[in-house]
Amino acid sequence: MVRVIEHSPLLRSVQTARLVQSAAKVRQPMKVLAGLEPEANPRVTATQLARSRTARLLVGHNPHFSSLVGLLLGLRDGALGIHFRKAALVTLERLAGPTARKPYGTWRLKSLVPPPVGK
Repeated sequence: MVRVIEHSPLLRSVQTARLVQSAAKVRQPMKVLAGLEPEANPRVTATQLARSRTARLLVGHNPHFSSLVGLLLGLRDGALGIHFRKAALVTLERLAGPTARKPYGTWRLKSLVPPPVGK
C-alpha cells in the first residue's frame, strides 16, 4: 500500500500528483522528494529509493524518470534501455535491498499503463 505521494517541486509534477491523489481517492500525504527534478542525477535518486522500504507513488519528469526506472530494473544505462511517454504510470516492487553487486537492489516491473491515445 502506498504510504506517501512524492513529487518534484515543479508545478506540473505537483498538479499531476494532486490529480492522481484525487482520481485514486487516496488520503496519503504529498511531499517533495529531492532527486525527482529533471536535472537530478537518477543514480543518486535510485540509491535513495533502494535504501527505503516505504511504499510510495512518485511523480517526476522524463528523461530523468525513464533513467530512474531503468536503473532500478537493473539496466546499466538507465534510459537507454527503457522509454515511456508523458503521463505513463509505472508500478515497481522492490524485491531486495541494495547489495555490493546490485547497488539499487532488485526490483520488478508490476505494471506499465500508457497514457490515453492522443495525449
